[in-house]
Amino acid sequence: MRVEIFLDGSNFYNGLRQQFGKGQYDVGKLVNRILANRTLVRLNYYIGAIDPNRDANGAAAQGRFLRAVQHLPFPVRLFTSPLRYLSTWPSVPPVEKGVDTKIVEDLIVGAFDQRYDVAILLSGDQDFVEVVRLLHSRFPVQLETCFPMARRHLHDATKVCFTAGQVITRAFYNAIQ
Repeated sequence: MRVEIFLDGSNFYNGLRQQFGKGQYDVGKLVNRILANRTLVRLNYYIGAIDPNRDANGAAAQGRFLRAVQHLPFPVRLFTSPLRYLSTWPSVPPVEKGVDTKIVEDLIVGAFDQRYDVAILLSGDQDFVEVVRLLHSRFPVQLETCFPMARRHLHDATKVCFTAGQVITRAFYNAIQ
């Protein structure tokens, strides 16, 4: 089966932090664990880009991480969208804009173009429930979701939903003490 992975970078990482604390995860090991014996068409990684003028250290760390993701031994497509900083920043964190819309677009276009048999959405965002239902009702594709913590809305919308207890281990998430 041909698998395409759609990883909502900030949403997934923030879920890991909520579940396990501050840390780092190995995207390559995570992808290999989720794939099992299936064929990866492509990993799509979506994230809001940190403004180096507002957070030089954060932008540098994010840049190193994204370069590592791009050098994984399988096809990777990276989508970044500048974070939006409100006038209340830094007391209010920046906002991601355009990432969810791009994920929805790519899920639908991929199904329409028959690029994958299985789409794996790594996110816990409730905004994806309707596109999950649309894909199930209109296309002959299987959709799986994975999020560090159980999210009932996505679980109910998909046929296969797995959480951290099933895929996240110390092998690819190391809490920073």
